[in-house]
Amino acid sequence: GKDKEALHVFYEMQRSEDIEPNNVTYVCILSACNTPDALEDGYKIHASIVYNGYEVDEMLGTSLVSMYGRCHTLCCAKIVFCLIDSKDVISWNSIISACTENGQSEEALDIYYQMLSIGLKPDSFTFVNILDACTMERDLEVGQSIHSTISNTIYKNDIAVNNALITFYGKCDCLDIAKRLFEEMKERDAITWNAIIAACSQNGHDDEALDLFHRMLK
Repeated sequence: GKDKEALHVFYEMQRSEDIEPNNVTYVCILSACNTPDALEDGYKIHASIVYNGYEVDEMLGTSLVSMYGRCHTLCCAKIVFCLIDSKDVISWNSIISACTENGQSEEALDIYYQMLSIGLKPDSFTFVNILDACTMERDLEVGQSIHSTISNTIYKNDIAVNNALITFYGKCDCLDIAKRLFEEMKERDAITWNAIIAACSQNGHDDEALDLFHRMLK
């Protein structure tokens, strides 16, 4: 979590005559660029990647897409994504996440369907990101379709996926479905409880929200 310190060390490394950064260095340091305030550093790191002759391979390209998404520069994220030669599910997840982080939920959904059209199978991160997009759009029909897809995969019991489903149904005024999902979960974390408490509160069920809060404490 010491992003500024990581960047400081990276720049020290660059000043060294004997040590050159490699692709692992770049992946690590790109993760330190987490906010729009770090965009200038992100540009410098990207320039260093190009200067040192590293092609935008799958791993580096995905890291750059994520960095630009976190720095709210979606246009750059999309350009880098197009330059990745061999895209895997992680690459697609990075651009879907970049779109949702920047409020472009419809575009995230379009990219999700492109990913399916080329035969790539979504993973838990894909489902969480795309459910976030459905939540932003409050698109019940599409969200239910994705839920149906999830039900036929190994991710139907994944905590993060179910947390996203509870949040989605809560936002779409389908509290009964959100509560059913919550009660059926065999394992829950703090985010699960937060999601169902928020769903109850958002739908005017304040007493239920308080009861759930006390259940959580127990």
